[in-house]
Amino acid sequence: MTLDDGQVVLKPGQTPAPLSGFDKASLSSMGFAADGTFQVLVQLADGGLLESMQGRRTSLLLTNLYLHGAPNTASEDIRFELDGNSYMGISFPNVSPEDLDQLTLSDAYGTVLMSEPIFGEWEVPFQVENYPVMELTLTGEAEGERLPTQLILTPLGAMVRGEWEMGYRGNGSFAVVCSDGTRLEQVRISHGRMSPTKVCILGNWKFLEPLDLEEAVALELDQWYIPLTGENAGVAYPIDGHP
Repeated sequence: MTLDDGQVVLKPGQTPAPLSGFDKASLSSMGFAADGTFQVLVQLADGGLLESMQGRRTSLLLTNLYLHGAPNTASEDIRFELDGNSYMGISFPNVSPEDLDQLTLSDAYGTVLMSEPIFGEWEVPFQVENYPVMELTLTGEAEGERLPTQLILTPLGAMVRGEWEMGYRGNGSFAVVCSDGTRLEQVRISHGRMSPTKVCILGNWKFLEPLDLEEAVALELDQWYIPLTGENAGVAYPIDGHP
């Protein structure tokens, strides 16, 4: 069929079929149009937009077509409205009916606009606050090469630093013990930094939920128990023999 603007397109509704796992559009017609071009045409679901009113966003259909085993990239977009429905598709002008036995389609994908994009400028006032930071020098049985020498603890994560020879500790067990007996153990391991000439980040953890530093009383790192408050703050003890 020929549209008022001169486009030659497939008549909708000839090979209707749902698109697996996608309900914003459905296959309407696929085959050769009157001008001999191979076309794939889909109908948008109710509410789908061919393009935004500003013309800055459009719905788009793409599919991979292979002819004689080689990808065919020559294509043209199709988009029109008919009888209250919106259609979009893709036309392959250099594919003819004689190529049918050597034609393969795969991986239909694209974008369907379901609402007008919102553009504009807004002001969002917010207050910037510095998170509290706890820094402790690790002492006691942590001295020497057995543990890192500095602990940095914030509501969002923890880090231990020290010299290269102390070794990376980021993959070991980790938990923050709170005053009510609960434990913060859900963490994401972040990158460390190992360098023989610089202070190293020997362990780096991000918390999956914020920590109240005022409630944190101890840190368990591998086989070590490190109090965070009181006169023993920063003193590392064996986890099975701490005070």
